[in-house]
Amino acid sequence: GSEMCIRDSSCDNETVNICDSIGHIAASNICFYPPGINLVNAGEVVTQEVIDVIKDGLGHGLSAIGVEKAADGSTLIKCVKQRTVL
Repeated sequence: GSEMCIRDSSCDNETVNICDSIGHIAASNICFYPPGINLVNAGEVVTQEVIDVIKDGLGHGLSAIGVEKAADGSTLIKCVKQRTVL
């Protein structure tokens, strides 16, 4: 479920290593394209299940929107700064 209104997802964001993002609130939608169906919407809590699906899809060569690669090869996503749900 959503922990905040979609309009609030434009507040202060930070880029978080996907491995450290459990419980954080996503600041943007994340999906594989194609097909373009969101795995997580802005304002929703990032769960282990979402992380597992993202890692699996990237491991199979899928293209993800809302996911970045760091220079060291780690996977990053944008989360709302300092707002976590445990």
